[in-house]
Amino acid sequence: MHERYITFTAQCGKLLSLLLLSTVVLVAQPQGAREVLPVPLLQFGGYGGVIIGNASGSFATLPGINNCKGDTALFDGGSGNGFAASAIVGMRPAMGNSDFSANIGWQARVGIASVSTTFEATEVIGPAMNPMGMVLPVTSKYVVETSLSELRVEPMATYQVSRSTPLVFAVGARLGFLMGKTFTHHEEVAAPTGARYGDGSTERNNSSGDLQETSGFQAGLKAAIGFDFNLSPNFALRPEVGTMLGFTSPVADTDWSQTELHAGIALIFTLDAPRSSPLGE
Repeated sequence: MHERYITFTAQCGKLLSLLLLSTVVLVAQPQGAREVLPVPLLQFGGYGGVIIGNASGSFATLPGINNCKGDTALFDGGSGNGFAASAIVGMRPAMGNSDFSANIGWQARVGIASVSTTFEATEVIGPAMNPMGMVLPVTSKYVVETSLSELRVEPMATYQVSRSTPLVFAVGARLGFLMGKTFTHHEEVAAPTGARYGDGSTERNNSSGDLQETSGFQAGLKAAIGFDFNLSPNFALRPEVGTMLGFTSPVADTDWSQTELHAGIALIFTLDAPRSSPLGE
């Protein structure tokens, strides 16, 4: 009987010790502990970058530009560069489970883009005699430099790989509204060396002004990829590269399509996530 009492007392002591330990652990937990809820988060920011442009097409001239070139020598492409700057608003995906849709968010950019493009074409304009008495064909080069600036709106869907891998893919539309549309033009002797025009110059037909008969609205497809480097829990730098494929011509009824490569960096601010409270606080 005495041994059973001792055994019962020992078991009660163990149970009491376990209850006391559990109580101490609960009391020791931070009363305000909360878990971050996996919900979409609103984001704001700004972007700045450079543009490498490439124009393709086939046209003899552009409206408002006068030169001596015939219709057989065509401007069949051009290249140039520019810049883009925009404000950003978007939604970071929740990424709360393994569903593909949980990693999809959205982003919209509104800003300015400006691109300059140089077109060149050559044409044999006639013979000329060099100082040695040889008759050689004279080739003229026609140079048109355009500068287009537009207000751009770029709505895009985004996909972030995971919380631990903040690689972000984006695809969407480029909606542009032309604001600036200027040009410069000149003709110069391309060959032979030393040849000159009838007035003794090597350059003629210089002109500049605004492009005529332009299309006010521009559309295209935009795609980009970026990676977030966290500066703090709320701020991140996102270097990114992308491309834009234009569907419309800046000049009406002209075969001219624009493709762009983009490289830049965005500063992203993400609002704090709401937190749950297991203690109901």
